[in-house]
Amino acid sequence: MIRLVASDMDGTLLGQDGRISDRTAQTIRQMRASGCEFVVCTGRGYEDARRPLEEQAIDCDVICMNGAKVCDRTGNAIFKQELSYEQVRAVLTCREPGMLFDFMTNEGSVTISTREEFRRGFEEGIRWRGESRLRSLRASFGLSRRANCLQAISRFSRCL
Repeated sequence: MIRLVASDMDGTLLGQDGRISDRTAQTIRQMRASGCEFVVCTGRGYEDARRPLEEQAIDCDVICMNGAKVCDRTGNAIFKQELSYEQVRAVLTCREPGMLFDFMTNEGSVTISTREEFRRGFEEGIRWRGESRLRSLRASFGLSRRANCLQAISRFSRCL
C-alpha cells in the first residue's frame, strides 16, 4: 500500500492557470480517504503554496522553499533550515552583473536585484551564468541540487 504521495506544484499539481483542477482535487481526496498521506513540495513560500490548496479545500502538510521549511496542515512550522550569515555571504560571492537573486524569508521574498534587472531578466528569460560557481558552492556546503527537499521528505515519511 502507498503511504505517502509528495507532489511538486508548478507544472505538476497546478495547471497552466495556476490552479488545481477539480479532477486532481477529487483524486487527492480519494487517496487520503484510503489512508495515503499527501504532501506538497515546492520552491514557493508557504503563503503562495497555500492559496491554490485552499481554493480546493485541500488540507495537507507543505514542504516549501525547496525544503528549507516544512509546515503542518495548520500552517505551523515543524522544521526550518535558516541560512547563516556566512552562507549568505558565500552565495553573494556568485553574483555577476545582471544575475537575479531572490532570498525567501519568513517575511516573504527579498532581492538585491534592481527593478531594471528583474524586468530585463523576465523579458530575456532568466538564465544562470554562474552554474559552475553554484556547483562549487553546493559542494562546499555538502548539498545536492535537491538535497533540502529530499531530506525534508525523508524526515516527514519517518513520522508516518
